[in-house]
Amino acid sequence: MAKVAYTNKTDKIQHIGNVTLWPGDTREVDEMLISVPRKAEPEPKPDALLALLDNNVPVIVDAITARDDNGKPTLTDTELVRLKAAEEGGNTRSTLMKAFAEEELRRAGEKADDSKKTDDLDGLIASLPDKSDDELLELSELHQGDESITEAINAEIERRSAEAPS
Repeated sequence: MAKVAYTNKTDKIQHIGNVTLWPGDTREVDEMLISVPRKAEPEPKPDALLALLDNNVPVIVDAITARDDNGKPTLTDTELVRLKAAEEGGNTRSTLMKAFAEEELRRAGEKADDSKKTDDLDGLIASLPDKSDDELLELSELHQGDESITEAINAEIERRSAEAPS
């Protein structure tokens, strides 16, 4: 058995094996009886997203349903799924689970609406060649704020003027 020098740095008597050490005393003791201090492992950085679940329910619901100035959700779909999974893995609060479900439904509805708007836009642009010049002007005035529609109408007007006999 290897022996190592050990100093009692406390203000109390220590007993290591069959050796008694008075405060400030140094003696050789069996190294197997001494706990060697390990290097402290760095604590993992707390995940700010998951730390949100440490708040009370109204604060979490506000964060789940929060929107930016453009009306887009402040949490991404991935972040929402991570939060929901973390809540399901801990003590599941029914109010939060309801908020998660409502937000997922809202987002699914918004995606469906966006898809429908894209389909409507594609249909409108595809029908432009069949419209009369007066109908194109009327559509141009009607959709004055929508650049994509206005550009398509202007392109159709230019196409017609290029095809017209000089």
